[in-house]
Amino acid sequence: MAFINKIIDEEDIKKYQLMKIWEKHKEEERKTIKTVAKTFYDWSVNKEKEMFLIHFARFLEEDQPDHGEIYTNENIFIFYFENKFYELILIRESEKRIFNEENDVKVLVYETSWNIKSIEPNIKISEKFNASLKEALTRYGEDGVYNKEYTKYIIEFSF
Repeated sequence: MAFINKIIDEEDIKKYQLMKIWEKHKEEERKTIKTVAKTFYDWSVNKEKEMFLIHFARFLEEDQPDHGEIYTNENIFIFYFENKFYELILIRESEKRIFNEENDVKVLVYETSWNIKSIEPNIKISEKFNASLKEALTRYGEDGVYNKEYTKYIIEFSF
């Protein structure tokens, strides 16, 4: 079975104690005021291999009073791999939206490139970890289960 995007059900939220992670970040948010955390709504999950990726938050630019909320390219993801949680800060190095026509059909193509800034706990990244993370990020696309606008994705990696 491959990764799929879906809404997280209550049973899985309890099984993986996801609300504990969310509460931890809410506390950190109050201290640093740098992240916008959200509850766990959706994930890219491979149930057969018991792996999942959750986009948890994006970092905000500091002091942008005239522009409202402006996000940096840094995103927090939670990756569950080989029965362990990893908190990743991934940097979106490039991002484009391209309108294209293929066979007289208008196609909106989303291109992005991801790189790893940090992984907690610090680990030596194995090829299996990398391959699984890339597979999950590719399935996640632009917005996980909420992908509706884009018909084609080009996802690249710098790791």
